[in-house]
Amino acid sequence: MTTFMTVIVICLIILYIADQLCDIYAPQIKGYWGEKRVAKILDSLPKEQYRVINNVLIKKGDNETAQIDHIVISNYGIFSIETKNYKGLITGSEFAQQWTKYMGKKKYKFQNPIRQNYGHIKALEKALELKKDNIISLIVFAQGAKLKVSCKTPVVNNSSLNKTIKSYQDQKFSAEQVDTIVNKINALNIYTKQAMREHVKQVKKKQRQD
Repeated sequence: MTTFMTVIVICLIILYIADQLCDIYAPQIKGYWGEKRVAKILDSLPKEQYRVINNVLIKKGDNETAQIDHIVISNYGIFSIETKNYKGLITGSEFAQQWTKYMGKKKYKFQNPIRQNYGHIKALEKALELKKDNIISLIVFAQGAKLKVSCKTPVVNNSSLNKTIKSYQDQKFSAEQVDTIVNKINALNIYTKQAMREHVKQVKKKQRQD
């Protein structure tokens, strides 16, 4: 084989490996930056009223964990926020197993984020020993997503997130109770890179079984 052909073969191998790695890690990278963007938005909430904890991983029994993108604790309730860094047309309903993302002529199925967040809320209820009415589910999509969903649960774009949170004005907790909840969540949070890797393995294993 000539030197030129050897170089071509090596380049093709590198391109193939890069393509495979992109398929594996691109969703994780997009998700990471989506969560960072939402965390920055939440950081602009009034500090005296809203306490924000990002990347929460808590045990929910049976060697399982729940990973919550963002939790906002306030006098008006606890907000469990699931972030989806998806663009395109998004369709779905409250109780559907899956939702659909349309990108041009292509469409992709993904897990209903309301159902996903419901599991997070149940884990929080148990861990914090609170009633479900005190925990509010919020689903937030990237600004480029066009949302056509039929849901009672708030499903919003980034730009409407803080406005949606502020729309809840019925007091549920005192300032002292807010402090207690924040401290308890921080104590329960086992988020580390290793713990997150184990959580991802659990999720993938469950998906294969389903």
